[in-house]
Amino acid sequence: HLLLDTVAVLEKLDVNFLAAAGTPACCGKPFTNSGRAGTAERVNRSRIDRSLGWGAKVHVNWCVACQMTSTGVAARRYYADGDEHPVREVQLMTFLAERLTALGDRVPWDKPVHAGALAVGHSEMFGPAHIAAHKAVARLLSLVPGVEVVDLVDGHAEDSPCTFQGRDADWTPPA
Repeated sequence: HLLLDTVAVLEKLDVNFLAAAGTPACCGKPFTNSGRAGTAERVNRSRIDRSLGWGAKVHVNWCVACQMTSTGVAARRYYADGDEHPVREVQLMTFLAERLTALGDRVPWDKPVHAGALAVGHSEMFGPAHIAAHKAVARLLSLVPGVEVVDLVDGHAEDSPCTFQGRDADWTPPA
């Protein structure tokens, strides 16, 4: 239900958007991964053309891999052909943090949360885009009234419940 939850948040924040999943939103990475670069390029180009047809000025990417693929393709087109990317590519957590910051006191909070939170991401293994997304999670959480970000946790760390030892049947979380 991540898409439905995201739609509800964007509506609450009065964002003018169109939510797309599947082919209309595909960055082309699945085709790149299977050695079909030409198909990946066509799929990515279709995504941009479709978005422009809808009047989009920003692509908000849920997936960090899509964010990396989209910005990489845009940079490659710019350096190879001088083509300016016609939309801004931004990861969802960054977009939401920017929106909350822009709204300031006008954010329609229902009530303070009063909770400590761990910002979970994948900083260590995957590079700058994942590091930026991880920091954006922490920034976004810190903007919620009553939330204290107590730590950033790498979801691929050895003691993470997401991977490695966390998949063992006898795993218990660290203190």
